[in-house]
Amino acid sequence: MIKEEKDQENWKDLNLDDIRNTPIEEFHPFEETMILKAGNTEEEALDIVCKEFELIDGIYSRRIPINALQNSWAMVSIDNLKHVVLKRSDARERFSKLAHFTLLNPFEVWEVKYSDGSFRLVFIGIFRNSKNHILLILKIDINNNILWNFMQCDLKKLNKHRLGKLLFKK
Repeated sequence: MIKEEKDQENWKDLNLDDIRNTPIEEFHPFEETMILKAGNTEEEALDIVCKEFELIDGIYSRRIPINALQNSWAMVSIDNLKHVVLKRSDARERFSKLAHFTLLNPFEVWEVKYSDGSFRLVFIGIFRNSKNHILLILKIDINNNILWNFMQCDLKKLNKHRLGKLLFKK
């Protein structure tokens, strides 16, 4: 299994605060309506994620500008979003609004080296008065940054993903 390389610089090495100590005004606003109803099937779940990432009316893939990183894009496609909804017990589609928001407005972005020698971009989204925070991962390939995965995470667990090269901090 491909994992994050552990010998990378991390938030502690950069003298950053524990994410749990982030001032509340740096968190993004949160409303309960940002958590969606889970799909009953994998197909319904994929439809929910696709709608949130504006893959509708025959649009199979699209490029989303990454405002936090100059001249950078994320490629979002139906084929890659299938990976997000595979593990039905997690019902990750419920967090699609938070994931899309995080891609557009991250708290932090890290370039992380993985055990296969590849790099991925890790976007962290933190939300005020919520237990639901987002870890979003883009695979870096030769031509694009491909939206690969996202998941809900609590604040403490987000700290372990704050490693590699810090590219952006809110």
